[in-house]
Amino acid sequence: MASPLRTLLVVALAACTRATVPTVATPPTTAAPSAALTVASVRRALGHEPNLSVVRPASGWSVDDDTGRRCLLAELRNGVTVQRVDRYALSPGAFAVGFSWYFFDLKDRVVDVEWEAASPRP
Repeated sequence: MASPLRTLLVVALAACTRATVPTVATPPTTAAPSAALTVASVRRALGHEPNLSVVRPASGWSVDDDTGRRCLLAELRNGVTVQRVDRYALSPGAFAVGFSWYFFDLKDRVVDVEWEAASPRP
């Protein structure tokens, strides 16, 4: 169980991150993720490999990087340890319109999904 101080720190950092990285918790036309979804079924459904795939470090997720903060927030939202995270470009290539983050448990089942809009480029 996370300590109250750690929880407060993660929430505070998330608020800072959310101010600079616009995200949408769930798209309006998609239901919550199904526990039947696995790493393999997500990759098969999307038709391409993730552009980022990270396995939980032995020391746990760090609040010092964006991926770690996202995983810690997914753990807090769901009460499940995130063992792996995959990030997919919503339109693969140089002009991605955003990213989908899939968070997996120890059995490679989806426990959370997050959508991130791509930042406009100058």
